Amino acid sequence: MANQTTSAAKGAPMSPADVRAAIERGDFTLEAFLESLVGQKMYVRAGGAYRELIKENGAARIGDSYATCYRLGKRINADGTEAPARTRKKKA
Repeated sequence: MANQTTSAAKGAPMSPADVRAAIERGDFTLEAFLESLVGQKMYVRAGGAYRELIKENGAARIGDSYATCYRLGKRINADGTEAPARTRKKKA
């Protein structure tokens, strides 16, 4: 299923209010919306910005079980621009 949050005519993403209104109208279900996001990039919140989760190859053993591992990408603002890195102060 294609990502339902983009308009085919304009190619522009729908606003959160448009998505909510479309779900309430019954244009698509919340389950169909979440299913359409499969395969999209995943992000975690990092303060006021986001960081992309990049899947590492393989798995790691943590304790007595295996886990899928990810690493964090660059910091990205909500508008999609890359957030500048903060400089670290040297200890005196």
